[in-house]
Amino acid sequence: MKWICMSILLYADDTILIAPSVTSLQQLLNICEQELEWLDMSLNAKKSTCIRISPRFNANCCNIVTRDGRELVVVTFFNNNFVNCKAISNYGYQKSTK
Repeated sequence: MKWICMSILLYADDTILIAPSVTSLQQLLNICEQELEWLDMSLNAKKSTCIRISPRFNANCCNIVTRDGRELVVVTFFNNNFVNCKAISNYGYQKSTK
């Protein structure tokens, strides 16, 4: 049996990148940005968010940045809750911390 790695999911005008590590996610983002550039398109960093799902959510990790140096917002999901995020509303739901 062969395994298939699905790291990119597309739906309408949305793209989801899935990676096992921050380094892998950065590499995948770089590839996607290069492909978008060939199509005369670009990533809207203001509407882009990284969701980190990990039991090591307090561990430091590298920031995810676009090819032109814009840093993407990173939020953490752990134990069925968003941790250290003020608001998330681009995904059809909203969660705000008080």
